[in-house]
Amino acid sequence: MSRSPGPSKTQYKEYERSARSAGFLELQLGDRRASLVCVVNPCNPTGDFMPLQEMKSWIEALGDCDHPHGVHVLVDESMLMWLGANWMEASLASQHDWLAAMAARSVLVFILHSWTKIWCCPGLRLGSCVCPTSHLAERVRSRQVPWSVNSPALAFLSAAIRDELYLARTWELTPQWNRSARDALREEFPGWAVHGPSWASWLWVDTGNAVTLTAALLLARGAGLPIRSGAAGYDHPTCFRMAVRAPEIIFALVAALKAP
Repeated sequence: MSRSPGPSKTQYKEYERSARSAGFLELQLGDRRASLVCVVNPCNPTGDFMPLQEMKSWIEALGDCDHPHGVHVLVDESMLMWLGANWMEASLASQHDWLAAMAARSVLVFILHSWTKIWCCPGLRLGSCVCPTSHLAERVRSRQVPWSVNSPALAFLSAAIRDELYLARTWELTPQWNRSARDALREEFPGWAVHGPSWASWLWVDTGNAVTLTAALLLARGAGLPIRSGAAGYDHPTCFRMAVRAPEIIFALVAALKAP
């Protein structure tokens, strides 16, 4: 697998962990021998986002790899749903003819969606996978355990997909709260760099200093408003990831971070 598959400095680590457990050899970015490439778009945690045409071009370039069996590309779009009601237009899952054409070139693109995040149901672990061919979809199903989605999860899924008001409010409020959080951080901490799309449900913040990050983590935890360190796991000792929340919560967090 490619160890650094895209322009982001870091991304969600589960794919790297799984590849290691499966015995894959890790290769550096640009190594043409890679047979498996995993990319998260939008990138969690950095917020880097490649629009549809840019992502397609990037994947098409992988077709020139030197692996005799082609390349498998896993694209995790789990945070894309926050883009808005037309998010599917920005998803590779909408590109049926292109996916088939890439499969003919031995570039097999699998698109992964976690529904757990957009519906705030972490205990249920709902997700889906779009496969490049029906044959490969059947192969994936053949390895899926029968109890991977239980009855309560199916009942929740049935109710959630009908709750159009919930998604409408999510798409309305998240950009507003994102902007409010950015403004609050920039006003109080002008030296910090705030990254991520204006519609995302989280921000990636670079404090520029490892000591500052350590202090921020302790202050946020003490206020009962924890933020996630970029040092542990991601190897970014000056950065943290924070959720986009209602302004009163963000103001409380900012106030805590200002404490002497």
